[in-house]
Amino acid sequence: MGAPDPSVDTATRTATGLSKDGPDNQRLISHYLTKAAAEIELACIGREGVNAYTGTCDWGSPNALILMDMQMPEMDGYEATRVLRTEGLTVPVIALTAHTMADDRQRCLDAGCNDYLAKPIDRHMLIAICAQHLADAGTKTVAGAGACRM
Repeated sequence: MGAPDPSVDTATRTATGLSKDGPDNQRLISHYLTKAAAEIELACIGREGVNAYTGTCDWGSPNALILMDMQMPEMDGYEATRVLRTEGLTVPVIALTAHTMADDRQRCLDAGCNDYLAKPIDRHMLIAICAQHLADAGTKTVAGAGACRM
């Protein structure tokens, strides 16, 4: 893919996971993150993302940040995040959603997400939010919930 984007904070240059249902959004967000030198692990549906974190499925690397699409099939991101929090997962979960009203942001936070990004996703905002939460967690590893491997 070429050299990493030099404008990207080095805090994001590690393994990243993503739970997304749409292949176009998966490719776009994966592109943004791989340009930041992140490794991506994908899940297409919420259940697969939950399974990856609860030990039913092995992604092969520890993830320290989850990008969670809130409108996934089978188990939406709200339910998936609640299940992960109930299971004791403490890593940051960043909600990705097309719903942009103030109460939509609050609904994501109430489900257990640490932050919220509205679609369409802005590359600089995505990288900044990931870097901020990784720095707050004292780690450089990004992970995600979702389920179609790329």
